[in-house]
Amino acid sequence: MVSLRRLKPFIAGALGMFIAGLGHLYLRRWRRAIAWMALVILVGELFFSPETVAFLDSTVSQGPPFVADQAPSSPVVLEELLLVSFVIVASALDAVLVGLRTLRAEDAAAAGEGDDGPSDAEATWNCPNCGKAVEEEMEFCPWCAERIDSRTDADG
Repeated sequence: MVSLRRLKPFIAGALGMFIAGLGHLYLRRWRRAIAWMALVILVGELFFSPETVAFLDSTVSQGPPFVADQAPSSPVVLEELLLVSFVIVASALDAVLVGLRTLRAEDAAAAGEGDDGPSDAEATWNCPNCGKAVEEEMEFCPWCAERIDSRTDADG
């Protein structure tokens, strides 16, 4: 049986197909998500003609997109929509690749833990309030939202 952790990159890719950057948000890659969302907006602002904007407005007001009655009136509209679609697909593909790279790094760290390699004990420690694992550089516990003063307070 496949663990949910192994499916995470592909879930991120599927989310990225709906909204550019949504897969990156799922992977907690905030800056990358914002960059992809901004790129889609920028491409729309720079390359959409008034004709494409009018087509999108009429499509939204008439119901589901791309039914027979709402075909684009010119090839320019199709080209502009294809450009934005390409950016969205690239975002989804990037989300899958980032997720796979993260998964491989986690697997390598787990494998290196048992053979005198660097352990996660140096990078994480337990919250003094709830007792769950917290990364060393965090100021607040992501589990109980309590402020963490310093590592020495948690160890002592």
